[in-house]
Amino acid sequence: MKTEMMCTVCGSVFVGGPTSKFCPECKRLRKDMHRESSRIKERAKKALEERSVRRKHKTDSLAAAVRRLEAYNKRTGENLSYGQRVQREII
Repeated sequence: MKTEMMCTVCGSVFVGGPTSKFCPECKRLRKDMHRESSRIKERAKKALEERSVRRKHKTDSLAAAVRRLEAYNKRTGENLSYGQRVQREII
């Protein structure tokens, strides 16, 4: 049931449902503001995730390769360098 309601933001009278709080113009403005803030938050979140993944991948892969190389050297009794390891493709 549609009745005359008063907008809580601008105070204009509009026809709306019993739970309507905003006129169509204020509703559109609020929706646009929410959409823009959500977009900004998502961009920031994505940029942060990309940076952390790059940082983690860079340090983790190097540290993991060194750990695997040291474990292999210890297990076999050899003393391979990084170049020898890459050439043999052990890790």
